[in-house]
Amino acid sequence: MNTKQIMIKAWKIAKKAAQYRGGKASEYFAIALADAWHYAKLAAKLANKTVRLHNAFAVKELVKSKGGRFEATTKAWVITGAAYAQLVEFFETSIDKSGGAAAWNSSVQVEIA
Repeated sequence: MNTKQIMIKAWKIAKKAAQYRGGKASEYFAIALADAWHYAKLAAKLANKTVRLHNAFAVKELVKSKGGRFEATTKAWVITGAAYAQLVEFFETSIDKSGGAAAWNSSVQVEIA
């Protein structure tokens, strides 16, 4: 991900925050830029990794949509590192109608291989 893509992602996050919380997108830009860098670094770090999500049944449809598969032997969903980074970004930037962030299921255990 290059810096232009990171800036575009940061503005999208800032606009979404402004839409639900009120105010201008520029007011949210600084924290949105930090978040965008965080997601880019996470995606780069996990690019060639495999991630196992234990107890991820609450988000199984979302995991399946990212190409995840269920491994019966370990009873875990297996997904690529890049797809996991997208899931983390989705949950951290999703804002519900009340203005709060959508919660990642806290019972999900992550194992990075």
